[in-house]
Amino acid sequence: MISMYLELIMVGLLNISKIRRESMFLHLGENVVVPIKDVIGIFDIETTMYSADTSQFLRMSEEDGFVERITNEAPKSFVIAEVDKKSKIFLSPISSSTLSKRSEVVYLEP
Repeated sequence: MISMYLELIMVGLLNISKIRRESMFLHLGENVVVPIKDVIGIFDIETTMYSADTSQFLRMSEEDGFVERITNEAPKSFVIAEVDKKSKIFLSPISSSTLSKRSEVVYLEP
């Protein structure tokens, strides 16, 4: 199977960036990972909590069962991702800047 992909990449019929995008995962802390392609947004908790709208959004989302707390540590960021065709919010102990850097994918065109 891998040799087939390599052959298609070499002749330029398959863009390697698509393969990377489809197969890369973002580690959110502990044992939680999500596919990068499913990440909708990465937000800093401290900065966004100044907004009453964001606070209300997170509170309502938690009440409705859409929030997953990754650890008992105070969260530094929250990540919104699409999981099983539903939006899910992950409270992560990892800073939003670190998660953003981890999510950057360098694309190499064939």
